[in-house]
Amino acid sequence: MTVFTQRFSAWIHGLRRLPLFGVVWAVAVSIGCSPSEPSGPGLTAGTGGSGVTCQAGQLQCGSSCVFADRDPANCGTCGNACPSGTACSAGVCSCQPGFTACAGACVNLATNPAHCGTCDNACAGGMVCSVGVCSTSCAAGLTQCGGSCVDVQTDALNCGNCAVACPGGQVCAAGVCACVSGTLCGTACVDVTSDPMNCGACGVVCNGLCSGGICTANPGTGGTGAGGTAGTGGGSVSGGTAGTGGDPVVGGTAGTGGGSGSGGTAGTGGGGSACDAVGYINDQGKVCADGNSFGIQGSWYAFADGATSDQSGNPYSEGSYCLAGEALGDGDYGAHWGAGIGLDLNNSTGAESDKSPYDWNGKITGFRIRLEGEAPAGARIHLITNLQADVSPFITATIGESVVYSIAEATVPLDWDVANAGEKVAGSPLYSIQIQTPGAEEAGPINLCITEFEPIYDPNAVVPVDGPYVNSDGFMLVENNGFGIQGPVYAISDGNSSTQSGNSYQNGKYCIAGEFSGAEDDWGAGIAFDLNKAPGGGDRQAFAHGGVVGGFRIALSGHTPGTARIQFIVNEPQDGNQPFLAGLLNTTMVYRIDWAQVPTSWDVADAGMEVGASLYTVQLYLAGDQPGPFEVCVDDFEPLPPDQLDTEPAAAASGYTGPRTVDDAILAQEYETWKKLRYHDCGDGSACVPRDENDCISEGIGYGMLITVANDDQAAFDKLWAYYKKNRNGDGVMTWQTSVCGGGIATGSATDGEIDVAMALIQAGCEWGGTYRSDAQSLLTTIKNTEVADCGGKLVLRAGAGFGGCDRTNPSYFAPAYYKVFASVTGDQSWNTLANDSYALLATVQANKNGLVSDWTNSSGTIPSGTEGEYGPDASRTPWRIATDYAWNNESKAVTFLNGVSTWVEGQGGVQRALEPNSTYRGPFGLSGLPKGGTTAKAYVDAWLTTAVDDTTYFPGTLRPIYLLLAAHKFPKGC
Repeated sequence: MTVFTQRFSAWIHGLRRLPLFGVVWAVAVSIGCSPSEPSGPGLTAGTGGSGVTCQAGQLQCGSSCVFADRDPANCGTCGNACPSGTACSAGVCSCQPGFTACAGACVNLATNPAHCGTCDNACAGGMVCSVGVCSTSCAAGLTQCGGSCVDVQTDALNCGNCAVACPGGQVCAAGVCACVSGTLCGTACVDVTSDPMNCGACGVVCNGLCSGGICTANPGTGGTGAGGTAGTGGGSVSGGTAGTGGDPVVGGTAGTGGGSGSGGTAGTGGGGSACDAVGYINDQGKVCADGNSFGIQGSWYAFADGATSDQSGNPYSEGSYCLAGEALGDGDYGAHWGAGIGLDLNNSTGAESDKSPYDWNGKITGFRIRLEGEAPAGARIHLITNLQADVSPFITATIGESVVYSIAEATVPLDWDVANAGEKVAGSPLYSIQIQTPGAEEAGPINLCITEFEPIYDPNAVVPVDGPYVNSDGFMLVENNGFGIQGPVYAISDGNSSTQSGNSYQNGKYCIAGEFSGAEDDWGAGIAFDLNKAPGGGDRQAFAHGGVVGGFRIALSGHTPGTARIQFIVNEPQDGNQPFLAGLLNTTMVYRIDWAQVPTSWDVADAGMEVGASLYTVQLYLAGDQPGPFEVCVDDFEPLPPDQLDTEPAAAASGYTGPRTVDDAILAQEYETWKKLRYHDCGDGSACVPRDENDCISEGIGYGMLITVANDDQAAFDKLWAYYKKNRNGDGVMTWQTSVCGGGIATGSATDGEIDVAMALIQAGCEWGGTYRSDAQSLLTTIKNTEVADCGGKLVLRAGAGFGGCDRTNPSYFAPAYYKVFASVTGDQSWNTLANDSYALLATVQANKNGLVSDWTNSSGTIPSGTEGEYGPDASRTPWRIATDYAWNNESKAVTFLNGVSTWVEGQGGVQRALEPNSTYRGPFGLSGLPKGGTTAKAYVDAWLTTAVDDTTYFPGTLRPIYLLLAAHKFPKGC
C-alpha cells in the first residue's frame, strides 16, 4: 500500500498544465503556413467594370450576396422574410424545433390554447394551455401570457416577458432572443459575410461589394476598359498590363489586365487557370472557393518545430494529409513543442500576409474529421481566432474514429497559464483550423494522417450545456456555484493504462478509458476535481468544506475490472494514504465526507485517518490491479450542504415490506464481477464457488445458487446444483467441504448450505418451472429428518446432519423467513414451529449479547467463552436472515431483533464505523435499518455500500451480491 501511494503521489504532482505549450502553438500559427506561392489563379484579360459577382451558392439581393438557403430575411428568394417561430432551412421557412405546423402557422403545442397538445384542440373559455394540457392554472415555473402557460426564458413568442416575440430566425435563450444562424445585429439576424450594412461585423457599412466579410469597391455600371496586354513567357508571376477602364466613380472601376498565373502559358489576354483542386483532400493541397458551398478558400500546410518534425508545405500523401516525426517527450516545450497540419479558411493566394478572417457563423457549425495513425500525446483540433494569441481554442481529438468537432466546444483550458485562458470561439471569425500533436509531452513516433475532412452545417447542432461542475471547459468556476468551489477537472493515469490527461469532457460527462495490465507499475487511472485552484494556473489551495459542503452526489457509469473509489485528498503535496469511499458504478450515490477513512484494516501508519476541516481534491480512482479494459464516466457531480445529504429510498416493491434502498441498476454489474471472480466451472457439467483456502464448501454452493437464480442464469445454476448432487454423502446432503472440483475433504454437512440450496430450488421452480420445486421438497424432507432437533419441546436447527442441536447451534443458520416458505411448499407446519422457536432463542442470545448474537450458542441461549462467543463472521449473517423475514412478511419479531442490532450500531458511530470495513459486517448492519424506513434506512445501506472497501475475498465478496438483492427487493420468497 505504501509503495502504491508513493508512486501515485509522485505522478499526480508531475502533471503538466503545459503553459509554454500553448505559447509555442501560437508561434506555429504565425509561422506555420504553406510556402509562398504565386498569386493563385491567373486573370484573363477583360473589360473594365462589371456587375456584382456573388460566390458559389449565393444569391444577389440588391447590392448584397446572401445564402438564400439559410438567410431568414431572404429565404429562398430576395425579400422573403421568415415569420416568428420559423427558421430558414434549405430555402424554406420551416418551423423551428419545438414548433408544429397547424392551420398554416408554426405553433407551440405545449402552450398554444388553440392547439393545445395537438392541432385544433382548443381550450375552453377560462382555461389555459399548460404543458400541452388544458388546465385552470399554469404548472409551477410557467408564466401565464393570455391563454398560454410559457417559460419566458425559452418561449420565442414571449421571450423575457409576455408578447415579446423573437423575429424569424431567432430563438429565445435565457429570456433573450438569439439567432439560430447568422449574427444578431440590433434586432435582425444577418449574414455578416455578405450584408453591406454589416460587412464582416455589425455596423460596418460597405459602399461597395460585401463578399466573404470583405468590402471591395463597387464596380458600378459604366464604360468598359480595354483588355490588358498578354503576359509573355508563360509562368511569369505578373500578367498583362492593366487596361484602362471607365471612370471609377461614374463609369465603373478600371479593369485589370490579365495576369498569367503560376505555370500559366503566355497568350492573349493573360494566361493561367483558375483554382481547380477537387474536394477537401487533394494533391494540390488547396480548397477552392467555387468548389464548395461554404466559401472556404485556402491552402493546406504542414508545420513543425524542426526537431519533432521538419515537415512543411503541402502534406498530401496517397489520398490523405499526413504528418510524420518523432516526439522527444523531454518536457522542453520551448524547443520541441511538436508539429501539425493546418488549413487556412480564407486565403486565396497562400501568402502569409493574405490570411483573412473567415466568418463561419451561419455557414459552418463544425468539422467532420477522421484521424488515423499514432501520436504519443494524442492530437488537438485548434481553431485559430487570433494570429497573435498565446493559444487558440481547441478540442481534444480522437484517433481512429470519424468525429464531428463542434466549433462551440472549442476552448482554451481555464487552468492554463495564458492570457486568454477560458476563451471560446463564440462569434469570432476563424483564420485556420489546425490539427496539432505535442512533441515534448510524451516520447514516441508520430504517424498521423487526416483521411477524412468535411465542414458541417447543422442548424440543430447541440451546443454543450455547461453546468457549474460538469462542463465542456473542464473547469468549475466560483461564480457558478454557491460553495466557493473553483478548479479544473482532469484525467489522471499511470501513463500505461491510459494516456489521457487534461480535460476529460465527452458529451456531457467526464470519461476515462483504457486497459489495465494488472502489473504493479500500472497503478490505475481516474478523474480529479480540484476544489480550490484559480483560473489561469497557480497552485492548489485547501478548500474549507466544514459547514459548507457535507458530501458530493456523484453519478458513475461504465465498467472496470477492479474497484472504484472516491478519494478525498487532504494534503498538498499529497503524502501517504488518503481517506476514501467505495465507488458504485451505474448508479448515483451521495458520498459523505465524514464517512471517508483510510481503512482501519490496512497495515499502514495512517490507518483510520479521516477527512479534517479541509481538503484539496476529490478523485474518482480506478484500481489497476485487475487486468482488463475499463471505461468509466462521471455523469454528474454535485456538492451538497450538510443538511441536504439525506436521500429518500424508493417505495417498497410488490410483495416486500420496507423501502427499496438500492437501485437495481447496479445488480448486473455486481453479478458480472462476482461471476468473474468467484464462479468456477469444473468442465464436467458442474461448478462451485471456491474459497480463498482453495476449497469448495456447501455454503458457497448455496450462496451461488441464490445469486444465479436471482440473475436468471439457469445454466450457471444447474452446474452448481449438479455439484451439490454429485457430492452428497450418506445422509443425502452435501459433504460440507470438498477440494475445488474434487472429492470430499471433510465428512459431515453444514445446515446453512442445505437451507440456502433448498430456498434457491424453490425460487428456481418459480422462475423456470421444471423439477426444481420437487427437488426442493425432497431435500427439505432430508433436512427435517437429519438437521432439526427437539430440545425439551423446542425445535432447534442442528449445525449439520447428526451434529449439534441442543448442545450446539449456530444463530446465523436460523432463517425463519425460509421456514415459512418451507411450510407452504411441504405442507409440514413444524417449519412454522421452528420459526417461532428460533425467534425465542435469538431473543435470549441477543439480550445476553447487548443487542448482537454470538457465533455459537446452545438451546438455552448461553454465550460460550472464547471466540465462539464473539460476534464474528458466522454471527454477522444473522441480521440479513432476519431482515429477510421483515422484507417478506413484515414480521414484528424481526423488527424487534433488528432494532436491537441498530441500537448497538449507533453506539459504534453508525454503520460507517462499525467493526471492519467490508460487507461481512457492514452489509447486515446496513440491512438492520430497513424497519426504520425513509431516509434513515437509506443512510444505513448507503453507509454500508460506500465504506465496504475490503470486499475482494470470498466471504464478503459473495455475501455482498446477496445482500444487495434483498436491499433492491430482488430476492423473492417464491410463488
